Amino acid sequence: MTDPFNPVHIMSFSGARGNASQVHQLVGMRGLMSDPQGQMIDLPIQSNLREGLSLTEYIISCYGARKGVVDTAVRTSDAGYLTRRLVEVVQHIVVRRTDCGTVRGISVSPRDGMMPERILIQTLIGRVLADDIYMGARCIATRNQDIGIGLVNRFITFFFQIEKF
Repeated sequence: MTDPFNPVHIMSFSGARGNASQVHQLVGMRGLMSDPQGQMIDLPIQSNLREGLSLTEYIISCYGARKGVVDTAVRTSDAGYLTRRLVEVVQHIVVRRTDCGTVRGISVSPRDGMMPERILIQTLIGRVLADDIYMGARCIATRNQDIGIGLVNRFITFFFQIEKF
């Protein structure tokens, strides 16, 4: 059985960047590497990163590291190019209406006190009201009003006043 508090286990399954294969390279042999053309090098790396690599093993490892850096740079430049093209396509679009006119909205409620207040606040802030909000006969917020922290606090105050009765 694996000890969940073992540091190697924590590194492997923490959800952080990296994976079990990289932890394996720390404690086990690194294995076969490929050259810049993608062909497997006949000499496997028998050392691990914890104990250190010989000069030959280090040089063989550098091929893969360099290839990884180049591949990342190529992917990044492709994403940057796509973003630039998207901006070029939509830069002439201007939104001139403050109300899109939709009658459909998304209902957000604290689900009878089940949703923590912090989550409710994060869910509400930055949205726009689809309808007027009434507490009894009193209108506390109007359609198309941006929801900020002040309005959220007002909602929470009224909600807890109603919940007490």
